[in-house]
Amino acid sequence: MLPDNNETLEDEALVWLARMTSGEFGLTQERELERWLAQGENRRRALAEAFDLWQALGRLQDSKVIARYLDKNDEAGADSKNLPATLKAGPKQPKPAGKKRTSRWASLAVAACLIVLVGWLNPYAGIQPWLADYRTAIGARETVKLADGSRIYLNSGSALNTLYTPETRRVELISGEAEFVVGKNPGRPFIVTAGGHEIQALGTEFIVRKQSREISVTVVESAVQVAQPDYPFGAVVLHPGEQVRAVAGQRPGAVVPVKLEKVRAWRDNRLVFESEPLDKVVEEINRYRPGRVILVDKTLAAHRVSGVFDIDRIDRILAVISQTLPVKSAGIGNYVMLY
Repeated sequence: MLPDNNETLEDEALVWLARMTSGEFGLTQERELERWLAQGENRRRALAEAFDLWQALGRLQDSKVIARYLDKNDEAGADSKNLPATLKAGPKQPKPAGKKRTSRWASLAVAACLIVLVGWLNPYAGIQPWLADYRTAIGARETVKLADGSRIYLNSGSALNTLYTPETRRVELISGEAEFVVGKNPGRPFIVTAGGHEIQALGTEFIVRKQSREISVTVVESAVQVAQPDYPFGAVVLHPGEQVRAVAGQRPGAVVPVKLEKVRAWRDNRLVFESEPLDKVVEEINRYRPGRVILVDKTLAAHRVSGVFDIDRIDRILAVISQTLPVKSAGIGNYVMLY
């Protein structure tokens, strides 16, 4: 067996530290940690050093999340009674020496802290998506057939409600993305609400995406009208190959042309990037991949990524990033840091 690389062990130890304090560290995760530790005493040392450094970051010691595992009043440091049994058995090791090594530990420790503070961001923020009429898990897609003959193609991590009355057909997109193919019925309008905006079908096919407070609407066939009720005179009409973006509480932005083959690539199980900034690529990866990818070093955000990728092999994108850009990665399971 080849010896462990010190920097790789440091990366893995800090990711384990983040997982242990993420609030999602149960019996299954502890068994995984035990298997990792059993592969060599140097792994236990790396994990002990990570705890030492974490405790040295005074501003983070008062975090309630971290306090679940670290007893500030225990002079034993990493041997706190609140730690999992796998760590109690390990001897406390001296801190790594050397400016370069210390700097590396510090930067990666801060990254691990940031991961904990964002709480492994659940794409279903709040309970509303879980109560939706239709929803898809991360990595899943679904086709919904409605009673009027309309079809909705739900992308990964999406949720929506439907409200049909004799007068109108309403759909609320709570989160994620959906393509709507509308059954024709001029006397019964088809309206999608998302982010405080109303998107009314004037034809047959369009895409709505909602991410946080921002939405985008893209027309595939015919036309749609996008309006914000507070700005009745700011409505815009879109035609095939056009897109508009809007923020909650504001009138729709400018209409711009887009490449439909890129916007609709997910329908063909593909992701298309054309000189896309790395931070935007990471956001897109997280829409389809369980766990979380975090771009720790924000100075890397401006690097550009191009390519066509299979959604079912989403980690291929991470491999290409590491091979073609000055970016390193560290991770355990589905949790990855880029730095």
